[in-house]
Amino acid sequence: MKEKPNMFAQNDNPVSIHERVELLDEQIRALAPSVFALQPMPGVTSRYAFVPTAQLVARLRDAGWAPVSAVQQRVKLDARRGFQKHLIRFQRRDVVPVKGEYTPELCLINSHDRSSAYQLHAGLYRFICANGMFVGDGDAFERVSIRHAGFTPDEVIDASFRILDQVPAITASVESFRARRLTDAESSAFAAVALRLRYDDPHTAPVGPEKLLEARRYEDAGDNLWNVLNRLQ
Repeated sequence: MKEKPNMFAQNDNPVSIHERVELLDEQIRALAPSVFALQPMPGVTSRYAFVPTAQLVARLRDAGWAPVSAVQQRVKLDARRGFQKHLIRFQRRDVVPVKGEYTPELCLINSHDRSSAYQLHAGLYRFICANGMFVGDGDAFERVSIRHAGFTPDEVIDASFRILDQVPAITASVESFRARRLTDAESSAFAAVALRLRYDDPHTAPVGPEKLLEARRYEDAGDNLWNVLNRLQ
């Protein structure tokens, strides 16, 4: 599992500690205007199949997916503004979250400036820290990528339900993490490896492995793998 990309500008979406509020189109438009582009960025080829993200949001709503978060990429070039990459996170209206802990999500990434295909990822939203993670195990869980070339909205809808089928396995993985207790030595080794993912030379890093293991929230304290993972990431 991995944290959401930091390429997106962050906005304060309506969130409570126990649930996330379904966003209206007007709210999505305020958070990520590029979702509602009416045409692709000028200069794309005739082979580019333009299907506006807003159309897919409407189709996913009809299929039982509630959009709960919307962000878009920061851009410097004016030509890309309004067409840039965006991320919308959906939750099933018929899936009950694990109270106070997490809920599965569908993560939709797209752009209208040729920088991204349509991508669908399974995700998890953790209520305690208001943090969203992608499920990044490509061998165990499907990630769908659809090029802008001769596809139909039905392909995205079908893919969303293939990802929905993975929810029990994702939940089982989280519960196995919560059940796995780490020794102090295992936690320290995990933190040391995590630090090397961020810094080429851990000796020059501003923090050490033991600092990374400190809990900032009461709910993150504990020695199970799930808590240690969330403290580190």
